[in-house]
Amino acid sequence: MALLAEDPATWIVPQYIADGLRWLEAEIAPPEPEPEPDDEANAEEVAETDGAAIAAPGPDGEAAA
Repeated sequence: MALLAEDPATWIVPQYIADGLRWLEAEIAPPEPEPEPDDEANAEEVAETDGAAIAAPGPDGEAAA
């Protein structure tokens, strides 16, 4: 229990333990989701408008207010 009272930054972790923990994390961590093509195009469109909302055209072809 005394170890838990110490600052974790001062712990001396053997290299094989650190390597094993990094390997384990890579094995069990969920993969980063890859952006879908539609998401990339949408991100570019939002960037071009500085995040402002884009009005969809109404039934008569003019942009709705």
